[in-house]
Formats: sequence, structure tokens, C-alpha cells
Amino acid sequence: EKEAASKKKKEFSKKGYRTQIEQTFEIGDFGAFGYDAIFGYQFNSHLQLGGGIGLRALEQVTGHGFGVPLYADFKVNFLKTKVTPFADLKAGALITAEPTFYFSPSVGVKIHFSKARALSISTGVAWAGCEEYDYYYDYDYYYYYTGSAFSFKINYQF
Repeated sequence: EKEAASKKKKEFSKKGYRTQIEQTFEIGDFGAFGYDAIFGYQFNSHLQLGGGIGLRALEQVTGHGFGVPLYADFKVNFLKTKVTPFADLKAGALITAEPTFYFSPSVGVKIHFSKARALSISTGVAWAGCEEYDYYYDYDYYYYYTGSAFSFKINYQF
């Protein structure tokens, strides 16, 4: 009986509530650096759903220095092992003086330290509405566009 128990495959990321702290760096049409707190529920070894809020130092997004991303977060772990690849999707809003959308899919690898604690590193793309200030002769004007940026994230889950 003890032999069967020792041969039992250990599974990680079982169900339960999860809190995550994530550091984000984005560079491209806009630049951003910040931290997020993500609160969610792990339904099984593969699926996790939650919500996140953060603080970003911004460049070229709506012309303001700081923003607050507020989003839904969906994560899929591909394996039930200690080290697993995963995909993550964040979708919501970037709150500034002129709020805009925020959309960021990414892929990465997660390393579990226990059934709930893990460190992950991911890369992907982020999209947000951007505002560009320009002037031509005596006329000042803004124009809006969808900006994209390469993203790099480090996440600690507990």
C-alpha cells in the first residue's frame, strides 16, 4: 500500500482561491512598467479565472503618467506537473483621465513550489488605446490609435 502511495503522481495547482503579485514591463507603441494584484479561483489543475488591478507608469498612453489596469484574468495550465507551460489572457480597461481598453494575451512557464505556490515568467503582447499630442503651426490636436507593445511578466502565486 505504501508503494502505491509513493508511486502516485503528484499534481499541482489543485482547486482553491489564489492571490498573485505580478510585475509587468511593456515596450512598443507605448511603454509601461508596474505591478498588479490578481485574485482568482483555481477550478481544477488546468483552469483559473479571476480579476486584477494594478498601477502602471505609462508613456504615450493617453498622455498621462500613471494608469490603473482593471481586468478579468483567465489562465490555462497545460500540465499537472511541477513545471508547466501556460497561456494567460487579460481583458479589461486601463483607467486614466481618458479611460481606454486593455487586452494582453501571453504564454509562459510556471514552476510550482507547492500545490498552490508558484513562480511564473511569461511573454506576450498588450494592446491599449493611445493618444498622441501633436501641433501643426498654431493648431494643437490629439489623435487616437490602438497601440501595441511587447510584454514581459514575472508572477508569484500564493
